[in-house]
Amino acid sequence: MSFKATKYQKIAAGFILLGCLILISFSVNDSNKEDYSRNLKNKGVNKTLEGTPLMFKYGKATCVKVAYKIDSKELFFINSNRYKFHFGFCEKVGGWTKGIDLFNELTYHENANQPYILANLNYFESIDKYVLEFTTLNQISKKQISFLYHQVAANSFFGEELLLLKNCESINVLASSDKSVNYIGSTDLFLGQKFQPVNKTKSYGFLRKIATKDLKNETLNQFDILLTDGSPIETPSVSGLITGELQSPLSHLVLLGINRKIPICAFTNAWDDPAIDQYLNKPVQLTVE
Repeated sequence: MSFKATKYQKIAAGFILLGCLILISFSVNDSNKEDYSRNLKNKGVNKTLEGTPLMFKYGKATCVKVAYKIDSKELFFINSNRYKFHFGFCEKVGGWTKGIDLFNELTYHENANQPYILANLNYFESIDKYVLEFTTLNQISKKQISFLYHQVAANSFFGEELLLLKNCESINVLASSDKSVNYIGSTDLFLGQKFQPVNKTKSYGFLRKIATKDLKNETLNQFDILLTDGSPIETPSVSGLITGELQSPLSHLVLLGINRKIPICAFTNAWDDPAIDQYLNKPVQLTVE
């Protein structure tokens, strides 16, 4: 990629150097003609259905939505590029006609009128694992969680290598009794990960490199983009932030990015990367995507 000098040099937050442009981005497959598949017989099928998760809580991942229709005993692997939410698929393809409020009321806990069991199937490239994730708001039974796990495993090329994310109390309880399921904790998803988008947007400013311990002695403003080695508790009013530490889903930096509407990312190699150092104290555009 060629580099053209402009008023602002561009940094697309990440770790791959292309010419003079630092670029990290997540590729999103174009929408496929298929709404769903009954199985994932190989990686190719998974690729045609996968999109990006609604939230990048655990770093770089792709997502295929999963729905099990209880009355007809049908399993659907949903095209996540065509359907941002499970409800859209269940309404258009699954035949649900009673609106979103009743859908939410009946779906997320076990009851006689429950229409679906829903989950997300995430692929984490950094650890090369497929992980089934239930929303933390889900109150379905341990039996249904285990049932859907085995349904997905039985109809996928990775089989029993599938992992179940321990992200709520009911799954933690299940883990103590059901050994037929393979589990993974949220902290294990960070293994091998180098880049994490914390808040996806873009901004402009002068790139400043300051160690976290020295921030209290420095003066920064809304025209600065801060590169630091840690996770500052008190963050100055800057226009963007690159931290050297990966963040948990409940990190204060996640809320900071949302509240201030500024780009924030974690990049473990950023502090010592000479490709980034060449832009220090220069006007840049920071894009986290």
